[in-house]
Amino acid sequence: MALLAALATIPASAFGQASFYLECPTTRVTEGGSVTVNLVSVGADNTKEFGATFDTVAGTAGTSDFVHLGNGKFSGWKRNTNANEDRLAFTVETREDTLWESDETFTIQFRTTNITPGRSNKCVLTIADNDPATRVSKSSLTIDEGSSDTYTVVLGNTPTANVTVTPTSSATSTATVSPSKLTFTAQNWNTPQAFTVKGVNDNVSGTPDRSATITHRISGGGYNSATVPSVTVTVKDDPRGVTASKSAVTVSEAPGQRKTTYTVKLNSKPTGKVTVIPIVSDPGVVRVSTASDWDDLTFTPTNWNRPQTLTVTAVDDDFIDPVRRATITHRARGGGYDSKTPTPTVSVTVTNDDSPAVIVFADTHFLRSPRVVVRENETALYRIKLAKGPLSDVTLTMASANAAIATAEPVKFVDALTFTRQNWD
Repeated sequence: MALLAALATIPASAFGQASFYLECPTTRVTEGGSVTVNLVSVGADNTKEFGATFDTVAGTAGTSDFVHLGNGKFSGWKRNTNANEDRLAFTVETREDTLWESDETFTIQFRTTNITPGRSNKCVLTIADNDPATRVSKSSLTIDEGSSDTYTVVLGNTPTANVTVTPTSSATSTATVSPSKLTFTAQNWNTPQAFTVKGVNDNVSGTPDRSATITHRISGGGYNSATVPSVTVTVKDDPRGVTASKSAVTVSEAPGQRKTTYTVKLNSKPTGKVTVIPIVSDPGVVRVSTASDWDDLTFTPTNWNRPQTLTVTAVDDDFIDPVRRATITHRARGGGYDSKTPTPTVSVTVTNDDSPAVIVFADTHFLRSPRVVVRENETALYRIKLAKGPLSDVTLTMASANAAIATAEPVKFVDALTFTRQNWD
């Protein structure tokens, strides 16, 4: 903001016997704006140009706060024949700044020995400050229950002593604010400092959004009459949902490695009893059970946030697949939870402990023995099967280690035996 004096020197001989005064259309100008004043000549026809020197003299403001008029020739007088007057308009501009300060005045005057009687050669004007005493970075916040956000506060000018800004929440059951105060000094007044607002969880699902207002009290350092803008806070209801402690588990068919666990809990307090049902995509791969060996979990408004355990057990099979996979989804119902409630999916991987092998046994007693006794020129039967189910078809070709002693061939007189995932055993 500028406090200045603009001086126009008009030579006495410039206009003969004319007298002069300064006409001030307004006495107030907003910071960053401009003001126009009229230099009026009375009693002579002053339509010619004239030379004059304008000096802009800084008062309490610095010279960078206003635009200097400088030197030059001025023309453009407007004649008012009825009043026997001529007018010449001058515009003085003030410069915008970002500092909060009191309104200030400046004077525009011209020097002449012929001042019109009853008039003045001065205009006293007030520059109105348009900068706030404080600034906040956000006027509103929207946060979820249990989450937080921040906004900052900064002062508008150097304080005369330490300044304290104290926040207050209109509803601490909805939103809290910290720290309890911020302190600004003459050294850090223009450095933004932050308040943190946290949404309070009401532990009830399906309730409407809640709101609170953060107001501020400011004191000290010449800021007692200043204000700090308030911040409105909207706290969105914690969305209903189910959370699992794990998104993936691995078990094995090997003894002692067939089981693992994970836990499940609700995200928010239900209005009544909620049943969470685990659903296995392939029961031939794994099965899932609760601690009480029931198929589902029950949550209430009392225990909704206490994790409950589900046990995943691998189902042993007789195939040599390296791994098998399944997924466990969950369905919630009751207590404000329904089919649209977000629920987790747990991926399950089952590793295999089976190895490929062929079993040979005698036909007579179905004994698992690789030995068959047969007399000369007679035949005997033996059977072959796979120990474990194959990944795909398996072909066995028979041959005698010593064809001079014995020969081997399939009963059906084919060249080989074929085992599939259906007939392997």
